[in-house]
Amino acid sequence: MAGGDDKGAIALFGGGRSKPLSLSLAGVYALSREFSRLGAIMLFSFVCEHYPFFPHAAKSHDMDMFWSLTAALFIAAAFTMRRSKSTDLLHREQTEEWKGWMQFMFLLYHYLHAGEVYNAIRVMITCYVWMTGFGNFSFFYIKDDFSAVRVLQMLWRLNFLVGLLMLVHGNTYILYYICPLHTFYFLMTYVVMRVGRGLNRTKWGIRAKIMAVAAIIFLVWDTRLGLFDVLFGWVGATPKMGGTAGTLYEWYFRTSLDHYSTILGMVFALNYPVTKAFFDSSGALPAPQKAAVIGVGNAGALGVLAFWFVEYYTLPKVPYNATNAYMAPVALLCYIFLRNALPVMRSYHSELLHDIGKTTLETYLLQHHLWLTSNAKTLLVLVPGMPKLNFLLVSCVYYGCAKECYRLTMSLRGMFLPDGDVRRCVRNLIGLAAVVGAALGAGAVLTMNYLSRAEHLIAVLAIGLVVGFGTLLVLDRLPGARHRPERHRRIRAHGAAPRLRGTGGCAHRARPQRRRGSPHGAAGVLHGYGAGRDLELPNEHRHARVPRRVQHEPERRRNGGVEGARGAGRRMRDDRVAVESPRGRRRRLRLPHAEQMGGYAARQERDEDRRCG
Repeated sequence: MAGGDDKGAIALFGGGRSKPLSLSLAGVYALSREFSRLGAIMLFSFVCEHYPFFPHAAKSHDMDMFWSLTAALFIAAAFTMRRSKSTDLLHREQTEEWKGWMQFMFLLYHYLHAGEVYNAIRVMITCYVWMTGFGNFSFFYIKDDFSAVRVLQMLWRLNFLVGLLMLVHGNTYILYYICPLHTFYFLMTYVVMRVGRGLNRTKWGIRAKIMAVAAIIFLVWDTRLGLFDVLFGWVGATPKMGGTAGTLYEWYFRTSLDHYSTILGMVFALNYPVTKAFFDSSGALPAPQKAAVIGVGNAGALGVLAFWFVEYYTLPKVPYNATNAYMAPVALLCYIFLRNALPVMRSYHSELLHDIGKTTLETYLLQHHLWLTSNAKTLLVLVPGMPKLNFLLVSCVYYGCAKECYRLTMSLRGMFLPDGDVRRCVRNLIGLAAVVGAALGAGAVLTMNYLSRAEHLIAVLAIGLVVGFGTLLVLDRLPGARHRPERHRRIRAHGAAPRLRGTGGCAHRARPQRRRGSPHGAAGVLHGYGAGRDLELPNEHRHARVPRRVQHEPERRRNGGVEGARGAGRRMRDDRVAVESPRGRRRRLRLPHAEQMGGYAARQERDEDRRCG
């Protein structure tokens, strides 16, 4: 779909960022390999959802199991404490750890039907949305990168897997409400920072923008002016899967619970230097003063947290939802203070929770089909009659698939959306959309109910022929896909582009690979004069042993000698290098000096053409 360097085009197996996709055999192989793995996971989720090995089981309420597993998680996390790379406030490893333990409890809440912790789950979702504002504001403020590639990469990360699940299972976007929620608040943060970007570094300009957005949020969500219906009425009020009261109402419910969280995260990020300075200065105080400051601070945070717990957390579900957008950030800020009160607490993180936190999005999405089923309403069963063993086995399979989906999402993002090349990104996305559209069209044809069996068979054969011949045509045109007799092996050498003088009365020319726009004319090869060049050997010299580098004449004179063929055992003329043919006979490779190349090469080519012709 996009040309480019195909070296290292295959994605790293360990999850590192892959190289940009190239229209080469290696690039197509890498893409096919990643999509085949992703397809296997999607197929497995489809089988578990629609053709299960055993009938799905109903959820069972078990708070003892919930708290036992939560305690086991924190005990195991204590044994995986590692020193962090940074000791800053809310560094990356700490926030991933934070997301890890929240996600674990969020998943258990669904699996064990633990309605007693509903209010805590609402606070955790508030923390996720708060981190969206905090993290993206910090990125845009520090990096000042508002490129289209950055936006496309973020949207890919948030929506690639959910788009596949929607296609495979026929579900709606609102069913996986976390994805549209984070996508909306990411775009809101981007607009705040992108519009009037020159004000981002001013003292009052950025604050004025945040206050303006906060005022708009107040008018949309906290007043009865009907602005919400005006802005989002296009989503529709028809009941759908995931929105039984209509998509518009479901979207209002989900966004209203946390409509201030992103703005508060942006405010915290804007005042991050002041907060960090407070924690650093308190940690640098003498021991008695430090103990007093930290003790008073912790006591105050615990007191505020206790007040919030008694007055708000203990409310029933519906009354609590009305207060979550305004009071849940109180618990969030208390946690941040207590987690970072001491410098030693900022210096360590749990590796186990960190790993869980990296796959938060994937574990949330796949729980609907690989851990739970029927869109998170029933349980997947692989070991019938043994619920505890089944829970253990299903959890291992589910988490392994989630980690692989995370790796595949990042690997494919590196292929389709390389940094700094928006044209290639758009071209790749158009090609991907065309392939998906063709697949959907073929699926629509094959599922037409009014077609007879013979017509279905003809359609399958036609599609198979088109796909088969198209694949062969593409593979035939890929570099390196077939043997080309006219291709030459390249070697690297110093000096000007050489001319290979063969035997038998006809000279064979080794043409230099000229760089586009080179100012050196015929002799201006890849790296210019006196540097390493790409040289080509004809097929008869394909197995010749040639030294990898030959010194240019000024270097030879300074070094007092020449670099001969490996194992030659004798010195040679400055402008020659030994070439050993497959039969063992030695020939000499003439290397004209760079300054002679302009006219010398042309005369030699004319002479050889006349001699050959």
